[in-house]
Amino acid sequence: MSGPSKHLTTPYTLELKGDSVSSYLPYFGQAYSIPYGGGKGLIFDSTVTDYKLSFDKKETATVKFRSRTDEDNFSYLLRIYPNGSATIHVTPVNRQSITFYGELIHHRD
Repeated sequence: MSGPSKHLTTPYTLELKGDSVSSYLPYFGQAYSIPYGGGKGLIFDSTVTDYKLSFDKKETATVKFRSRTDEDNFSYLLRIYPNGSATIHVTPVNRQSITFYGELIHHRD
């Protein structure tokens, strides 16, 4: 959050499916308490808790949820705009928060 933006070319993803989240996101920022060697950061599969979905008057969706791994606890705030663009704001307990900007791809399985 305090450093410059970084443009990523690799297809990083955040997938929500039912009560599960699959996070494959890079982490750049300050870590306060992490496992020796850096840990896995924002690359994990876990369950979703405290899921909330709301829409504003401009049809922007806001998704909030929490997730936990053996390394950290995460709070997610997603904003999905009508044009398909999205922001993901992740607040870990043991690391500095980080925001991602990208596009929504909807998969139907």
